[in-house]
Amino acid sequence: MNKYNFSSNIVHDPEPRKNMNKVSRTITGIITITLGIYITYASFLDLAKDWPGLIFGIVFIIIGFFILFNKKEDDIEKIKDTKLKN
Repeated sequence: MNKYNFSSNIVHDPEPRKNMNKVSRTITGIITITLGIYITYASFLDLAKDWPGLIFGIVFIIIGFFILFNKKEDDIEKIKDTKLKN
């Protein structure tokens, strides 16, 4: 007997997780792109000394776009949802 009375037959609704995945991906992508733009802009102000900042800024922008437009993660979530239903 489970002394905490947790039910092992919990029914998961895949829809809130799907929407939360899009929201969290959008927020993370926008923050990463904004940080990359800021680092790139700040490094352009003093390019002679801060060329590594330019490289890191461009890398952050690329990673941010990858996070923002990654649709493969949605396909993985669909596969997980169909497995939970079965």
